[in-house]
Amino acid sequence: RRVSLTHSCCTMAQRGFAAAAGAAIGAGRTSADPFRVLISGASGMLGKALQNSLSHAKPANRFNPDIFTLVRHQPRNDNEIYWDPYEGNISAGKLEGFDAVVHLAGENIGSGDG
Repeated sequence: RRVSLTHSCCTMAQRGFAAAAGAAIGAGRTSADPFRVLISGASGMLGKALQNSLSHAKPANRFNPDIFTLVRHQPRNDNEIYWDPYEGNISAGKLEGFDAVVHLAGENIGSGDG
């Protein structure tokens, strides 16, 4: 059986998030508190797949996280946080309170240039 890379990565991430959500609840948080996930590289192949996977209610995604993304353009909504890695600028005040951070930003390996 052939399993896609994006499916495998999203499944692993969901398992990790579920474990982190369970640990957060065990540390005194309630299940009513939103689980907050920050994703860099969210516009790439894996980032888009992860956002899509986490955005849909299903048994493997029972914690229904609030998803935030780091972006290099002017933020279009409250769930986008500006950063410019080349200039070293970031909206640092908006980086507080995340339960999980997924760093997917980097070289574009799919383009053949990397």
